Amino acid sequence: AWAIGLEAPDNGSLPMGRAGAFVARASDPSALMHNVAGIVGLSGFQLTLSANFQLYSNCIQRAGRYADNDSMDLATTGTIFQNSSFAADQARYPEQCKSGPPVTVAPQILATWRIHPRFALGLGVYGPNATGSRQTFDDTVTLPNGMLAPSPLRNMIYEKSILMFHVTLAGAWQPTRWLRVGAAIQPSYAAFSTATMANSSQTSAQSPVSDARNLIETSGWFLAGNLGVQVLPSRYFSFGAGAHLSTTAVLSGTASVTADYYSSMPANRPLSTYNVN
Repeated sequence: AWAIGLEAPDNGSLPMGRAGAFVARASDPSALMHNVAGIVGLSGFQLTLSANFQLYSNCIQRAGRYADNDSMDLATTGTIFQNSSFAADQARYPEQCKSGPPVTVAPQILATWRIHPRFALGLGVYGPNATGSRQTFDDTVTLPNGMLAPSPLRNMIYEKSILMFHVTLAGAWQPTRWLRVGAAIQPSYAAFSTATMANSSQTSAQSPVSDARNLIETSGWFLAGNLGVQVLPSRYFSFGAGAHLSTTAVLSGTASVTADYYSSMPANRPLSTYNVN
């Protein structure tokens, strides 16, 4: 059970409680997310305001040590680590936990209106269910001996921020008592930001003196949509199927490179910015 990792449940309280069976017989405006055909089965005007709240922390301990047989002499002169003996002490990489607030919120605003016994409209905005929109690890750590050291995770994506939401315009039709069909068009927005550290030295890849921080920030609109069908042969038995379709999200933004990132003199950290797609 512990090996399952992080799991993001379905959006909405009722869909999560029904473990996927909500698709077969939707009963609140969450149908806009799971099976848009179901909104024609909702009476009158209905509004759902909900959110996913996630409270979690991530910790990781990279295997190995700061100084190994290939890089015993780590260059730290001129950096914020020049008075630290993290390399000489053969310090192991410490456990590091993500920083920042542990709570993430993913709101959903959904409304449906059955304007005719056989036809309904829906409008809403929501984000996909996910494990959190932001995760950041500090670029420095303090060792058990009190010495400052560069983060052992800095050469990975140690900082990420993801924002995505779907503006949903939907319609559903019930041509017969036992059949419902629906479709939604979704102008969607995405913004991605990631940061990692790259080292320009091949002979001493762990040396912070030549580390450069790479930050990519992109955003853009793309088109998505939902399709759904429900078959209801009786009031006690039903089938359902839903599909989410999406065009390729083409995002644009900037890539920023900060050289000599760990320099003890902030003025000696040149910044270069490039446009990216």
